Amino acid sequence: MKKPVIVNLGCGSRKRQDEIGVDRYPGSRADILADFSASLPFADNSVDMVVADHVLEHVPDLVALVEEVHRVLVPGGRFSVEVPYFAHPDSCRDPTHCRFFTWGSMDYFVEGLKPAEYTRISFNYRSRNLLFPGGLWGLVGKFIFSLSPRRYEKYYARSFPARAIKMELEAL
Repeated sequence: MKKPVIVNLGCGSRKRQDEIGVDRYPGSRADILADFSASLPFADNSVDMVVADHVLEHVPDLVALVEEVHRVLVPGGRFSVEVPYFAHPDSCRDPTHCRFFTWGSMDYFVEGLKPAEYTRISFNYRSRNLLFPGGLWGLVGKFIFSLSPRRYEKYYARSFPARAIKMELEAL
């Protein structure tokens, strides 16, 4: 059985042994030094999984990068993403963040949710979760979110903010 090809975009120092790390910083643990915001240095349909852990918020052209991820993934390949949640104070702290993410930000790439003219590629959600901090405020936020994600985001997200959004998408 073939060993899966896993690419960690913007790996920094968080690259696992079984991953191919891609980063633009020479001090990282990257196997490949590249600015992946424009293109990925992999052949079409050659990667089983792409990991982007607190990376997408730094990329100027998100649509181009997600299309590149889709290009390199095998059909059914996974795109594992974790991004800061827009309402958490830390999401605004880093001056290198280009954008903020809500519960529905990646819907624009998901089959059945995206506008037809937005992009030619499609994913399906395998999983999607808000990550709340511990303690009472986190429990309250999690409870309100479980009742209605839309109402939580519209009325309560700033009072009981999630820390991040973690999702896994499957390439169609």
